[in-house]
Amino acid sequence: MMIHFFPLSTKSIIISLFLLLNSSANACSMFKLTEGQNNIIGCNHDAWVTEPQLKFTSEGYRSAFTGATRYQGKIAPQSGMNEHGLVFTTLSIYPPKNQKKFNGIPIKDRTQFLESVLQSCKTLEEVEQFFSRYNRSSFLQDLFVYIDSAGRVLFVEPFSMHYSNNSTLIQSNFCPSETSDLSKIQQGRFIRGNSFISKGFRADFDFGRKLIEEMSVSRKRHGDGTLISTIWDNQNLRFDVIFYHEFSVVKSFDLKLELLKGDTTYLLEELFPRNEDFEDLKAYKTPFNTPILRLLLAFVGCLSGILGLWFLFKAARNSALKSRLFWTIQALASILGLGYCYILATDISMFYYDWPYIHPNSNWRTFLSFTPFALVLVFLRNIIHFKKFIIDQAFALILETGLFAVIIAGFLYWSS
Repeated sequence: MMIHFFPLSTKSIIISLFLLLNSSANACSMFKLTEGQNNIIGCNHDAWVTEPQLKFTSEGYRSAFTGATRYQGKIAPQSGMNEHGLVFTTLSIYPPKNQKKFNGIPIKDRTQFLESVLQSCKTLEEVEQFFSRYNRSSFLQDLFVYIDSAGRVLFVEPFSMHYSNNSTLIQSNFCPSETSDLSKIQQGRFIRGNSFISKGFRADFDFGRKLIEEMSVSRKRHGDGTLISTIWDNQNLRFDVIFYHEFSVVKSFDLKLELLKGDTTYLLEELFPRNEDFEDLKAYKTPFNTPILRLLLAFVGCLSGILGLWFLFKAARNSALKSRLFWTIQALASILGLGYCYILATDISMFYYDWPYIHPNSNWRTFLSFTPFALVLVFLRNIIHFKKFIIDQAFALILETGLFAVIIAGFLYWSS
């Protein structure tokens, strides 16, 4: 029983689109504390990637950057500071509800763009002017926070920019312009940060290290948690780096001294002692860090969807109720297999949060996360009748059984 619903070129396009659908938002947090003339800024980069680095550049206004996530093959900055004391950090947000039309110059290279902001600007007003020239459609899930040496803050959202002069700022993954009541924010790192400073604070490294640890994340699965923590003193151009929520080990840097060495890039894994949690993270294989698994996932998902259409066609052609019910169940199971592969390809959290996976904003993603249990029932029934499938040359059912075996095996590995 051969399947020829789509020509090879169409199948290739479907698979290519499947691979491109990738949502890997990271749960980050930050704070800014101003006390007199002193500022201390902390940034937590919570991510599931394995190439965290510290980079010093001498182009334009000399700067230091930390980052770990690749875009277009290059690691993009997540936080940084330049020689004029301008600090920035990035936090993931859900796309704003009040969206407008974008205008301006397209941003083709995230890494180059974010580095060029600090390399070209020394004031918040210059940052605002810089961003206003560009089309920020590629930053729909990003909030950028810039802090100058006077402690002023500029929020750069996808559709707006606004300033703050407050002496304290605790920020996590939400859009400030769309959040009028901060008491409704339920993110633990945000609540812990505000609680920690509620009895007073000091704008120094000692307090900053304690606060950034309080706001960090260390989940129990696969060493998951805060990948990079940075604490910036933008008056004295000094900063601390902490690697993979091991807060007992701190590396301190003087920006001016480091810049004397010229352009330098350090892998944090090599700067710090061996980190067992990080080793666990590196050893854990997902479609987001292993390209062959991503290809396999796309292949299995698309083929499962094609089989689902074929089984629906078979159900429609059968007049017998029992036969129609059989093919309908097979079709629904295969279509569920496609949906499950889709969310595995587009939601990195599926691999790191405990099962059952509950998506905070999508009921259908939560529903599809239970798919393997439905597939197990159909898989077991197919196994019972496998000999009959072979005799009857029911190749589509044999293929479906094999695809379900792959999906179930992946679930057992990723949910353990």
